[in-house]
Amino acid sequence: MLFAPIDYRGLFTLGAMLLSLVSRTVDHHLKQREGA
Repeated sequence: MLFAPIDYRGLFTLGAMLLSLVSRTVDHHLKQREGA
């Protein structure tokens, strides 16, 4: 195996953080568009 399980866990955590950041940004833009 090239990757250890902890690497997968780290990638999952990173992906979850990225996903929440993207969803927050999209939500912010949608609210801005509604207000304009």
